[in-house]
Amino acid sequence: MAETSENISVEPEGESAEGGGSPAEWFCKNCGQHNADSAAECMFCGFDRGYDPEAAPKVDLTRVTDTLREVSEQQRKRVLFYAEVAKDVLLLVLIVVLLIVGTRLMRNWPFQGAYERDAERLLDTVLTVQSYVDLGVTKAKYDELIAAVTVESTKFSIKYGERAQRQLESYQKLYQAAEFYATAGDAWQKQLEESDPSHRGNPSALSGNANSQVQRLWENAKRNALIAIEQLD
Repeated sequence: MAETSENISVEPEGESAEGGGSPAEWFCKNCGQHNADSAAECMFCGFDRGYDPEAAPKVDLTRVTDTLREVSEQQRKRVLFYAEVAKDVLLLVLIVVLLIVGTRLMRNWPFQGAYERDAERLLDTVLTVQSYVDLGVTKAKYDELIAAVTVESTKFSIKYGERAQRQLESYQKLYQAAEFYATAGDAWQKQLEESDPSHRGNPSALSGNANSQVQRLWENAKRNALIAIEQLD
């Protein structure tokens, strides 16, 4: 009896359908390592048994770009916010410093040396009046000189009348000298009016013709001016 011939395909012993190795092993599609059938992860690279590189998720670059842009914008806003805060803090500190410095400066005003300069200025106007009196000044010119003395003495009083400098002898003598010259001018005007009531004084009258009362006032003014000079030296 004839035997029927059949083509039987026999798989070589020791090879698996997944690329070689024993039937009890599986082939890692990430690194090519053969692993025991009981292993859930590759013992070489650690990838899962079911890992398929062709089925790996694709990265959405547009979404990543948008996320990075959003993060960058948030960081920019945060930096701008802190910059504004820092600017406000610095401005506040500057204002406080200016207030402190300004307060200290005002406490020390007039500054050192300012009193001496102002006193010298008033003294110059006072001595100018006395020089004209000694040389023989007219009443009209005397009134002009007294106007300058009055301006300087008024400024002097405003700046130092409520401060410690008013206790200085130089301040008191200068201020008194200015007052004596102004009072002498009034007394001289009264004398001229009494001697010539119709013209209410003679503006061309000379200081040498002033009466004894006016002369005493000038002497008192001159004496105070000289004391002030000694105190300022």
